[in-house]
This record gives sequence, C-alpha cells and structure tokens, in this order.
Amino acid sequence: MKAIYILVSLVLFSCGTRRVNKSTEETKQDKVEIIQNNIQVKENVSVKVIDSTDEICIEPIDSIKPMVIDGKSYLNVKIKHKKRKVNTSTVLDKTMSNTSTKKTIEKTEVVKDVKIIERKTSLITQLWWLWLLILLFILYKLK
Repeated sequence: MKAIYILVSLVLFSCGTRRVNKSTEETKQDKVEIIQNNIQVKENVSVKVIDSTDEICIEPIDSIKPMVIDGKSYLNVKIKHKKRKVNTSTVLDKTMSNTSTKKTIEKTEVVKDVKIIERKTSLITQLWWLWLLILLFILYKLK
C-alpha cells in the first residue's frame, strides 16, 4: 500500500513543463599600440684655413752702392722679413630629424552562447495520473 502512495505522489509532482533560457555574452577587446621613434643626427664640420705669408728678403747687389726700397735706403745690409698670418674658421652644422610612427591595432571578439530548452507535455500525458486515480479508486472499492 505504501508503494502505491509513493507511486501516486511521484506522478502528481512530476508533471509539468520546463523552460530554461540561458544566454551568455562575453566580449573580449584587445588594444595594442606600437610607437616607433627614429631620431637622426647629422653633423657637418667644415674647417677653413687661410694662410697668408709675407716674406721679404733684401740682399744688396753691390756693397758700395746704397739700396733704396719703398723710400728707405739700405747700405750693406741683408734683411730678411717674414710675416705669417693663419686664420682658421670652424663651422659646425647639426641637423636633427625626429620621425615618430604610431600604429594602433584593435581586436574585438564577441562570443554569444544562447541555450533555450523548452519541454512541454501533451494533454494526454498530463492527465494520465487521473486515470491512475480512477484505477486506484476502483481497486479500493473492489476490496
């Protein structure tokens, strides 16, 4: 008799519909930035040297006669005159160039998972427990 009660209670509580809606959405976003800097330095050095030499060497041809140069008279004299002038100029020219490159890479990934479970029972399967109750009632009356 207890088995019949357990069977009847299982039948009564197990009928029904089931609906499950499960949806998940996952968004993954990656962003990568690449920055590249190029710096170039050019140096130009130019050196300019100006060398001017002024040299005077006076030697008399005859030691008895005076020698006149630029209004000055010289007697029996040997003159050596050296004048040297050196100019050095240095020019330093620096040129800098800076080149910058920026790249951006974006990647977006969307993963959707939709799960729908729907279970419906028909009218006949929902009312089968009534047939069981009727059968139990008849068995109970016959005893």
